[in-house]
Amino acid sequence: MSSYSIPATLVMLYSSEIPQYKDYASALIRFSMEEISNCPNVSVDRCIHLAVDFCCWHSEVHGDPLYQPWRTTLKQLLERGNLSELRTIFQILPLFIEMADTLSIVLSKMQESNPNSYPIPIIGSLKFHFREFQVFSCVLRNAICGIDDAKEEDKSIADLLSTEIKDVFGRLLNEMENNLRLIPETARIFETSGWLHSVSIVYLDILKELNSISQLWENEQKQFQHVLMNQQISLQLILEKTTRKDDYHWLLKHNDVIDSKSRMHLVTMVMIPEEKLFDVEFYKPLIHWSRFLDEDLYESLKDNNITSPKKLQDWLYKLCQAIFKPRNLLFLACSNDPMKFYPNPGKIISFDPCYDWHSQLLFVLLFFLEK
Repeated sequence: MSSYSIPATLVMLYSSEIPQYKDYASALIRFSMEEISNCPNVSVDRCIHLAVDFCCWHSEVHGDPLYQPWRTTLKQLLERGNLSELRTIFQILPLFIEMADTLSIVLSKMQESNPNSYPIPIIGSLKFHFREFQVFSCVLRNAICGIDDAKEEDKSIADLLSTEIKDVFGRLLNEMENNLRLIPETARIFETSGWLHSVSIVYLDILKELNSISQLWENEQKQFQHVLMNQQISLQLILEKTTRKDDYHWLLKHNDVIDSKSRMHLVTMVMIPEEKLFDVEFYKPLIHWSRFLDEDLYESLKDNNITSPKKLQDWLYKLCQAIFKPRNLLFLACSNDPMKFYPNPGKIISFDPCYDWHSQLLFVLLFFLEK
């Protein structure tokens, strides 16, 4: 951050006690912000460096009303561009830490607030600060992923980035665990007040970002998995409110901490289009397929409507029984772990090629039976 740069000079004039200098610099800074915000895509990466400079210099001016607008401008540019220069990324590290601190404070307020009188601003503030944090976190994560390609003189910067990000991860994971721990007590109140879905989804988004950070290091992966394992009841309550529009796919990789009901809910959203959910015709091929395994099962279900969750679950249960009947031998138990099964190469069922969902159905069944 050069003290002779244009941003540094303008902010110096802006901080002046001489009104004319201050007003003139303020006008130029606001003009620069507008021009940088609306820069063409080909200029985004260069404008990111200018925005970083403006942010860093404005952050040193106590109570500066232009600091937050510049942070927002930088966030928007980072969403459009591709910041990869390690030394510039290091400049935004203090901003990232500051955002993490703010996010941590808002999460703490969520714990302290009375759910019966949950103020809208707290939820709105949590969403806003998380979205901002998420963009900067993504840039830093990408930088860590590229550490192996860093120049030798930049290795120390990379190490410091890793240390600081791990610290942020640990603090936010701890706050999230505290918030998740309260969900069983507050879920009914949230449901009554209409906040449960909003709170659940922002928590799910924060967990997703923490999951992404945890993938950078083995120890952090274990920490994250441990929190999910300890908060399975809260996770179940969150997933009950998850809809197709929400970002839940990453959780399918953590199916060992998801209860069977939630797995059914998530996989149903993945595998069955919403418009087909209550379409009787959509399920007819599924029933037809069961004839290959068990004629009695097919006869008992062929004339039934299995679009209701209870009947569909019953059908899946019976189908699983048929698949694992000893006489069918479609799967063989693993010799080292009897809880695991593998397809029997000697028993291949010939499916109707018109039904491309067969492999999907098999995936669903295996997903439920994996644990």
